[in-house]
Amino acid sequence: ITVMTTPGRQQYHPSAAKAWVRFDASSGSPVITASYNVSSITDNGAGNFTLNFTTAFSAATSYVCIGNAGGTGGGGGDFDRGISFQTYVNAYVIFYTGSPTDGAKRDWSLNQIVCYGDQ
Repeated sequence: ITVMTTPGRQQYHPSAAKAWVRFDASSGSPVITASYNVSSITDNGAGNFTLNFTTAFSAATSYVCIGNAGGTGGGGGDFDRGISFQTYVNAYVIFYTGSPTDGAKRDWSLNQIVCYGDQ
């Protein structure tokens, strides 16, 4: 059996990423370098951001995001820094970037997030 999802229905298929972004926050303000379905990133303070979606998810409980952070910003050069997703809303997600060694929130030069779910 061959099953396919047409381009007009792809956004409803759970296997496809519904939003993704790559951004640099080392200058103090996030700069999006590549993205899909992301309208903007709001800087809420050091290592604290809101990722705003162009097309919202169907509900706050209908999606999940994963990501990583690292690079040369925030006083370090490692790529083992974390992202902690805190508040899921259908139109945005609030998250923190920081150092797993001391727990401090920091702005890193390379941040990547992808979100899957139901739009």
